[in-house]
Amino acid sequence: MRIIRYEFKYLINEEWYRKVMDCISSYLVPDPFAANLPGYRYTVNSLYLDSPSGLYYDEKMAGSKYRRKVRMRCYSEDFFCADTYFVEIKKRDQFHIDKIRFKMEADDFHRFMRNDFMSYQNGFFDCDNNSDQMIMDEVIYYCNRHALSPHTFILYDREAYIADNDDTVRVTFDRMIRSQRCFSTRMKNIHNWTLVFPGKIVLEIKVRTFLPFWLHNMVKKLGMEYESISKYCGGVDIVNSVYI
Repeated sequence: MRIIRYEFKYLINEEWYRKVMDCISSYLVPDPFAANLPGYRYTVNSLYLDSPSGLYYDEKMAGSKYRRKVRMRCYSEDFFCADTYFVEIKKRDQFHIDKIRFKMEADDFHRFMRNDFMSYQNGFFDCDNNSDQMIMDEVIYYCNRHALSPHTFILYDREAYIADNDDTVRVTFDRMIRSQRCFSTRMKNIHNWTLVFPGKIVLEIKVRTFLPFWLHNMVKKLGMEYESISKYCGGVDIVNSVYI
């Protein structure tokens, strides 16, 4: 699957969350994935891959216009006990996002994790269609080219909405963003999570084309300024400060 969109991020607190919702709640409906969940919230659990030198971290910190992330994602509190995983490449060109993802069943995910990350070959996974095969081959290309290996876990609770009658506009609030270093591909459980942005919420506005007038008016009315926020880089920084 491929998603092309624009993303705008803001770091807010609970008071500002209420102000934002006062402005835009009448235009939103719960994301279908979250509609039947308490508070319209679900768990997002990601394992980010990076090179030995931290190439993807450095691209972000240097403010590179073009940069990428490679990650494995599931929607389970326990990363190693999910039924389904998604392998994703997220490419950013300033505000423009190009994200591709490949769905992987648990058995294939664990085989992927057990494999030497520098010895993947095209065809390591026999995909059902050409589109999925191309995505997986690109993942393997980056694994080999940049000597990628599991680096950092990022876990958070996401409250998700889409615009009423327009699922190309998405608004999410990410809370309790936590981080933990990946010490081994054979980790079985994760303890000692560290909060990345204590007391803060990451608001993300995601649109396929243009920003709707009601979102533009909200940003203008509240005087909100876009921030270059990275959960991954924030997680790396906070975990490194703990283990120094």
